[in-house]
Order: sequence, then C-alpha cells, then structure tokens
Amino acid sequence: MKGANGILTIQLAPSQIVVALSLEFADELRTPRIEASIVRLETRIRAQQPQVMALLVKPQTQTSFDRSCHDRSVRACQLPTQAHQLPARRAPRLRTVDPLTRGCSQRSSCKQEEIGDDCSPSTERDAIVKKLSAKEIESLKLRQAAPLVTPTDLKTDATKDIAGAMNAILADVFAMYLKTKNFHWHMSGPHFRDYHLMLDEQADQLYAMTDPIAERIRKIGRPTLRSIGHIGRSQRVLDNDADYVEPLDMLAELREDNKTLAERLREVHGVCDEHGDIATASLIEVWIDETEKRTWFLFEASRQGDATGH
Repeated sequence: MKGANGILTIQLAPSQIVVALSLEFADELRTPRIEASIVRLETRIRAQQPQVMALLVKPQTQTSFDRSCHDRSVRACQLPTQAHQLPARRAPRLRTVDPLTRGCSQRSSCKQEEIGDDCSPSTERDAIVKKLSAKEIESLKLRQAAPLVTPTDLKTDATKDIAGAMNAILADVFAMYLKTKNFHWHMSGPHFRDYHLMLDEQADQLYAMTDPIAERIRKIGRPTLRSIGHIGRSQRVLDNDADYVEPLDMLAELREDNKTLAERLREVHGVCDEHGDIATASLIEVWIDETEKRTWFLFEASRQGDATGH
C-alpha cells in the first residue's frame, strides 16, 4: 500500500511474518487513511495466521516506533512458526525412462524412476542395464522388434542367416549404383556418349534391384538397411573418390565389381538352398544373369582396338 509520503509493506512468509514500516514522516501513521488500511490488513492476517496478532500492534503515537523511522529505516517483527507450518518438501518429479534407449520417453510400459533435476540419460540407462540380466535384455529387444516380425514358416536361424547375407548384398548394390552413377557423370573422352549411356543403363538396373532385395528381407520378418550410414558400415565394395579417373579404368573397375557381386550372389543362393528359401533363390538367379551381362558389356567396351579401330 502506497501513501502520499510513505509505503507500508506487510510480507507473509511460510516461516515468518514480517511487518515493515518505511516512512518519511512517522506522524502520518495517525492519519485516518493509514489507520483504516492497517485495520483491513489485520483482518486479512487474522484469517491466515491467528498467532500473528500477538505481535502486531497498531501504532497510536510516534513514540511507538524508533526515531530512526525519520531516516527511512525499516523496523521488522518476526514470529517463528511451528514445525508443522514449515514449507512442505517438494514432491520428486517422475520421469518415464526407456530401459533400452537413452533419454526419457512417454511409453507407459517403461519403468518409472524418481530422479532429480539433473537428469543424466546415459547414467540412468547404464544403471538400469546393470540391473538386467542378459536374458532380460534380449527379451526386451525382442519385444521392441515384435511389430516388425512378419509371420513365416522359415525357422529363426534360417531368416537370420538369409537376412544377414541379403543385407550385405543390398549394401553392395547401393554402393555399386552410386559408383556407376559417379563414373557416368564424370565420363570423358572420344567414346563419351557410348560409355555415358551404357553406365546410365547399368546404374538403373542396379537401382531396380534394391527394392526387391529389401522387401524380400522384410517378407521373412527381418529388418533391412535404414540409412546411408548403415550402408557405409555394411558395404564391401570400395568407393572411388578420385578427382579424375581414366575412362578405361572406370570400365575395368566396374567390371571387377560386377564380377565379385555375381560371386557373392551365388554364395547367398547356397544359403537360401540350405534353408529351403526358394523365393529368394529364384530372385537371385535373375540378378546373377543381369550382373553377368553387365560384366560382359564392360569387358567388351574396355578392350583395345586393333590397327583398323575394331
């Protein structure tokens, strides 16, 4: 409450009641306006803290206060409250923690832990994992992957072996596709048009393999590649980031890559035969034929001509 020449402040705290008077002239305490305001504040305080009234004395004369009031000082009265009136301890926050992933999630099935304000995701995860056995961790991983497990009559070991081999093939095909496009874009020389168009056709053929391979892996209930980084970690084909490559060197490198791919496709075909996966084996047979055709074209295009130019 602000008066003409002074301020009357009453602050209520959980552990103490402070009555502070800061006035320029103590005589103004006897004005009707100040007296009425103090009466209203007493009524409000009485409703909230009855014991305060024993210490709150309404000023009647200037002698009720220290003369230092003229120097704009503050006089305060404090009343310690009972133990049961101390502020209640703040309830700890509950944060849902995913046992298998860093950080917190909102899934209701995950474990809830009481944590402080300085939540450390890595520390929480490490503490939870230490409490779990290897069997429990494997069980949680299976539960997380359950929505992606497509029903199949193939055994678990069969799908694991086939998916692992096919994912490696898929990473190699993506790497070969990008390398073929790289050489297609950076081709030069007198045979530019022929080589440029041939590599474009071969790149399209490689890219057309990727979706059937990935979908075949998903059909047997296994996950496939998810990112460029995943491809980079899985590929066995070497990249070529050289600033300049001779046209014939380009053709020779792609020829060897396709030859190696055909060999690896035959190996995966043997894995499919072992587990009775006829569908995957039949697709591989078509891809082997296409790969051998690319190898043939690259070999013939890179041969040195005779004296007549043929």
